[in-house]
Amino acid sequence: MIQPSPFIASILPNEGFDPVRHIAFGEVFLEKYMSGAEDEKLALTQGAGLPDRGDQGWVSIIGKQFEYQVEKWSADRFAGLKPGHGICGITITEICDDPIDIYCDLNRQFYINAPRTSVSKIMTRLWSHPFLTECRIKNETEAVGRMAIMGPSSNKLIKALGGEPDQLLFRGCHEVLDIILEPVRICRSDFAGVPAYDLIIPIEPFSMVIAAICSWGVRLEMNLLPVGWCVPRELS
Repeated sequence: MIQPSPFIASILPNEGFDPVRHIAFGEVFLEKYMSGAEDEKLALTQGAGLPDRGDQGWVSIIGKQFEYQVEKWSADRFAGLKPGHGICGITITEICDDPIDIYCDLNRQFYINAPRTSVSKIMTRLWSHPFLTECRIKNETEAVGRMAIMGPSSNKLIKALGGEPDQLLFRGCHEVLDIILEPVRICRSDFAGVPAYDLIIPIEPFSMVIAAICSWGVRLEMNLLPVGWCVPRELS
C-alpha cells in the first residue's frame, strides 16, 4: 500500500508566487515546506525528477449517464470532450469539494484523479446519485501506483518510453503506453509546471516499471532522481 506522502511540485510563475509558501529556483518555484533536498530540487529544475504522487486517488467510471451528468454539473465545460483528453483542476461540488481531474479514454471510460483523502467522499456521492445507478464506479486507488515525471528533460524521457510529447501538449491530454508490456497511463496534469506528467501504473509491476523508466534515464545521461520518501523506498 502506498501511503499519502509529501511531494515536490514546481508551479508556473504565472500561477502566482507566494513568498510565504514558495521558494524560487530559476524560472520555477517549489513548495517551501515539502521535501527540500538540494539534489531533488536540482533534478526538477535542471533535469527530470520523479515526484511521489502517492497522495492522489484514482476512480474509474463506465456509463453514459456519468458523461451526461458531468456536462450539466460543469456548465457544459465537459461537453464534446474527445477521447484522449480531459479537464484538470475543475471543481464540481456534486463530485468533490476539492479540484479534480477528469479524463476520457478511447472507450469513453472516465477516470477521476483527486486527493486520496477525498476518494471515499467521491465514491459516496457518486454511488448515491439517483441518475448514476447504471454506471460502474470503482475505486482503483489501491490498484495503481502513482508517480510523475517533471522537469526540462521530461519530454526526452517520455519520447524514449514510446510516448508522443506533441500529443500531450495540453492539460488533460493522456495516452496509454506499454512499458515492459504493462499498460501505463501518462496524463498531462496541472499539478506542476510544463512539462509535467502523471503516471498511473498497475500496482503489481510498479517497481519494475519505475526501474525501466530509471534505466532510460541512465541511457539518456539524464539528471533523473526519484523525489519523495516513498519512491526511494520502492527502488531500494
